[in-house]
Amino acid sequence: GCIPALISTLSKDKPLLQQHSVFALAQLSECHDSAEALVACRAIPLLMSFITNGTYKTAAMRRECARVIANTAMKNASIVRESVSDEDFNAWAQRIPSLEDATVKERSERAFSFINNAV
Repeated sequence: GCIPALISTLSKDKPLLQQHSVFALAQLSECHDSAEALVACRAIPLLMSFITNGTYKTAAMRRECARVIANTAMKNASIVRESVSDEDFNAWAQRIPSLEDATVKERSERAFSFINNAV
């Protein structure tokens, strides 16, 4: 039940709360059972929206968002792809080549590969 609570904090305009919620989600995404809960809560499109270039202050959060997406896609790419609209998926995919942070870019490319190969 903690995943829905963490996801709900991401819509609040409180950067520190968002950051710690994403860190917790990243840890939970290591667990095999978390993929379905993350998808059911519509977390993936929201996390994809955070995958952008940004300031140093938000770099760790963006890295962890990419980690959650990659971990979830690695476990069940087909449900990840089904949970994201074509518009959101394409917008995220188009941002990947221009990502400046090497870790965010590598994790996003890995997630994209898992998702794209599942289709």
